[in-house]
Amino acid sequence: MKTLFILNDAPYGTERMIKAVAVRGGELGVCGSCMGARGITDAELAADTHRSTLDELTDWVQWADSVVTF
Repeated sequence: MKTLFILNDAPYGTERMIKAVAVRGGELGVCGSCMGARGITDAELAADTHRSTLDELTDWVQWADSVVTF
């Protein structure tokens, strides 16, 4: 079963779930619009993450058997 987790959290200082996902080989996309609104550059992203897009999110939702948002 393929599951997509969409994590919504405060913009700064809450990277607590990122490492656990990356260590297990998960793909981590960060909202590009949110990054732009906060002046965050690609160079400032946590390791194993990348600037994402709504097109990529759409692809992930179509790929997943289930989607969990929290």
